[in-house]
Amino acid sequence: PTDHSGSIWSVAWSADGSKIATASGDKSVKVWNAADGAKAAEYVPSKEAATAAGANGQQCGATFLPDGSLVTVTLGGDITIFDSSMKAARSIKGHSRPANALVAASASSIVSVADDGKVLVWGGAATSAIGANFGPSDMLVYAATAGSAEEGEGIIVAVANDDVVKINTKSGEVKKLAKHTGGAVAIAYIQKGNVIAVLQKSSLTLYSGANGDKLRQVGAAEGLGKECGALATFGDLLAVGFEKQVKVFTVAGSGSLAEVSSYSGVHAAGATGNVTALAFSADGSLIASGDSNRQLAVWTTKDPSVVVRDNMCFHASRVTSVAFNEKGVLVSGGLDGSLFAWEVAAGNSGKKVTQDAAHRGGVTRVAFTGSDLITTGADATIKRWTFAV
Repeated sequence: PTDHSGSIWSVAWSADGSKIATASGDKSVKVWNAADGAKAAEYVPSKEAATAAGANGQQCGATFLPDGSLVTVTLGGDITIFDSSMKAARSIKGHSRPANALVAASASSIVSVADDGKVLVWGGAATSAIGANFGPSDMLVYAATAGSAEEGEGIIVAVANDDVVKINTKSGEVKKLAKHTGGAVAIAYIQKGNVIAVLQKSSLTLYSGANGDKLRQVGAAEGLGKECGALATFGDLLAVGFEKQVKVFTVAGSGSLAEVSSYSGVHAAGATGNVTALAFSADGSLIASGDSNRQLAVWTTKDPSVVVRDNMCFHASRVTSVAFNEKGVLVSGGLDGSLFAWEVAAGNSGKKVTQDAAHRGGVTRVAFTGSDLITTGADATIKRWTFAV
């Protein structure tokens, strides 16, 4: 017998065969004595919690651990570990849809945002959810570390639906800065000048990080081509990747731009790829780019004619993300689901390390927190890696 009011999505036996657990679409989990069918314990969310969770609160999976505790997962991707009395001993937040961005919000934490409306902070073995203003219908795409010197660490900016928002990952405060015209493909924050850059397919819009005022919009007249696809920042430098080319600008607080350098290299005519990923090295001396034609290149920021490494066409499809660690090792992720770690300092003779099938359906973002590599993909998972090159 059961007293679930919704469909049962999962059934699990305890290791000793004495208990059966049922997880239901009514958002409850119940444990039964196998011998007589009597209910031994249950978890039923409060009316307020069930309403707030919506359909994502449905319990769709359950399994017993060897110690007798029960692990469940909701449709929204949240995992809960219950003790024998069905008291929640630990909760782990997760995404139910692929994460669109990974941001190093501090020296010890990574923030992920996704179009399931969740903003999650990952630190060590724990994770927490912030941004209660967002719901399952909100689409959070792209994010960047932000925060002025006065605000300190833990501030990020993101595009939520068509709004540019600033999120305090410590307090959970969400502040709407500006209404964007839509179609964002990347966002970046220039701390020196407190400017937010939002990239679209054929234009770049700059906003004040203080109040969200629109400072200017630039396009073909400033040398931007079509098919814009990536941004990266270091100090007052902003790198913009677009149709087979990368341009580097200095950005002032007023929104004025001054071109510093321009790189085509492997992205020049003859290569079919448009730039889809960019990253500065930790000291800002190098820039790495990846494109839709599987090509990768690393060159010096001040002089683009000095190419450090460019024999890196090993992905089977589009490069989706690149990141440097503090030691200058470059990691790239691709739509093919693979990860590559590249020894840059040794140039084209440098080593590479490969991880195939890192994410099912493709890698969407790579980022570093300390020496650890954090990745996410179309499989909606967040993974932590250690490696040596």
